[in-house]
Amino acid sequence: MEKGKIIFKILMLFFVIQIIGTITVHAVSNTAGGTISRPSSSSSSGFWKEIFEKGDSFLGAGKGIASGDEAATDLETMGIMNDLYNVVFPLGVVTTVIVGVVLGIKFMASSAEDKAKVKESMVPYVVGCVVIYGAFGIWKICIQILSALS
Repeated sequence: MEKGKIIFKILMLFFVIQIIGTITVHAVSNTAGGTISRPSSSSSSGFWKEIFEKGDSFLGAGKGIASGDEAATDLETMGIMNDLYNVVFPLGVVTTVIVGVVLGIKFMASSAEDKAKVKESMVPYVVGCVVIYGAFGIWKICIQILSALS
């Protein structure tokens, strides 16, 4: 019974790592032409000046990369995201089905006392399935909406 718990915990850890690993952050440039307000404190002006100069150089470097040939276009990014979705989602489905089958077999073949333990382990399984399918569903909806906008 302990091996099953360890395997279940490893699979749940794998799912969490999958979900966390897909989080990305995209910086957006100020295309409206507005300006960034600078703090006007004279006591720490050198500190703030250095921070904003480094920020401006970072944004300038980003603009230089975005205008070059090395930058990925929106269509390339969407293609990569769709490919990633098409690989990771079936893996998640297969894994959840396998874990569900194992838990079902354990439930059918166990005594009343062991059935209670299996029912207790079903709660994290169901929550994990909801999180995985919900995350992929939201991700796919966002991809479709953003691809329709571009």
